[in-house]
Amino acid sequence: MAERIAEPRENAQGPPWLYAAWAAAKEAGAADVHLVSHEPVRLRVHGELGCLDSLPACPAAPWPEVLALFAPVGSDHDEPEAASASETIAAHPRFTGAEASLTHPQLGRARASLAAHQGGWLLVMRLISERIPSLADVQLSPTQADLVLAAHGLLLVTGATGSGKSSTLAAWLGHWRAQRRGHVISLEDPIEFVHANSPELGLVNQREIGRDCTSFADGLRAALRQDPDVLLIGELRDRDTARLALMAAETGHLVMATLHTASAVGAIDRLLSLFPADERTLAQAQLADSLQAVMAQELVWSVPMTHADHIEKPRALVCREVLIATPAVRHLIREHRLGDIEHIMQTQAALGMQTMAQAKRSLRQA
Repeated sequence: MAERIAEPRENAQGPPWLYAAWAAAKEAGAADVHLVSHEPVRLRVHGELGCLDSLPACPAAPWPEVLALFAPVGSDHDEPEAASASETIAAHPRFTGAEASLTHPQLGRARASLAAHQGGWLLVMRLISERIPSLADVQLSPTQADLVLAAHGLLLVTGATGSGKSSTLAAWLGHWRAQRRGHVISLEDPIEFVHANSPELGLVNQREIGRDCTSFADGLRAALRQDPDVLLIGELRDRDTARLALMAAETGHLVMATLHTASAVGAIDRLLSLFPADERTLAQAQLADSLQAVMAQELVWSVPMTHADHIEKPRALVCREVLIATPAVRHLIREHRLGDIEHIMQTQAALGMQTMAQAKRSLRQA
């Protein structure tokens, strides 16, 4: 059973070893922390996973003390929400995992995933910056950044887990808020970057799946009745969410969303595949009319450079494939000739388009 859990209780006291690992990760500039029973603490720094020898190995059985940080918000077995996490795990020995956003007053925020593992456990924490990334942080060009200033339509960011999709969306949203004043509703699983409200930057309401709404589709259905200008959808996972997203983009809203594909054309194909055959033609027409752009991205790491007085650390570099919905692209989507779209990307650099191969070639030549 995969248990949905929410944010830590205010008065919960987590295990010191977890906070020690979190603090060490933050000091090292790590992206992720890997905690596995009986194993050394491991940190992912500059894309490489290494052991942290300064801390002891992880304990054998942290279930009660780790789960005590969380308050469950429902499960497959209809436990009351007031039940303690330790009671939940005791009642369901086949528990397999949980996900949540963690918050600590000194250490900041992290996205955590906890799972059973060969009779033990594993906990992976993705550290989240408390600062909204800038356009420069996520290496968006001016043309790519300004895609978010479209009056309405669908913007897709796609890529593998860990490719920086959430950071790109956060930077895009920050850019939109600096140029516009309106109402943004985000649906995330879980919430990562927290966008502050201010009179100058309009209103952002962030809703977490499992805590504030039961699903992306239910949250989106409600959001459409709440006068949004922008809808940010953490992931287009199912037909109902995709259908509502296309409808919202068609009816005057700006919709930003992510998918997990390796290419821009793959994202279009994946989105359309969510619809049954008898709805595919309508979905193609809706997508052709509403799509603004697709960006597929990969993270690559620079080679460390040795200088006379120091060694330059590796840097995360973002390679982006960019597809902009020109009339020609819209026609190919409507006709379901997706295989012909890559040629347009290859030949329309003047409009800001490029394939992933072209992006990597430019990066090597820089």
